[in-house]
Amino acid sequence: MSVWSRVRMLFNAEVSSTLDAAEDPRTVLDYAYNQQQELLMTLRRGLVDVATAKQQLEQEAKRLEQRIPQLDDQARRAVAANREDLARVAIERKWLAANEIEGLNKQIAEVDAEKQRLAGQERQLQGRVEQFRTHREVVVARYT
Repeated sequence: MSVWSRVRMLFNAEVSSTLDAAEDPRTVLDYAYNQQQELLMTLRRGLVDVATAKQQLEQEAKRLEQRIPQLDDQARRAVAANREDLARVAIERKWLAANEIEGLNKQIAEVDAEKQRLAGQERQLQGRVEQFRTHREVVVARYT
């Protein structure tokens, strides 16, 4: 090991030691606690976004479900009027709407699973934040 690397290592050790002595654990713990709080709030916003997305998907599926009887009625009226071409178009639209409803229901199930996963993570993180808060208060009390 060269002289310069040893001097540099010694200097770095002294600077680190001085900074450690000057560092107030209360501010470090407060900063860490605030970071955890922000993470928890971000997770909660994500949970709200997922719930909103699920609700929008459910509304779209409901709208399509209401449209199916109308398309069925259009097909019947077209057949009664001897307009098989219009009846075929109405039946195709009905079939497309039913397929879209099926796809939306799959998406709703996936979003619901994601919502449940995020809710579990939110509960875990909330518990960890509470544990850290308690630990922080103990350390601050000892330091004070």
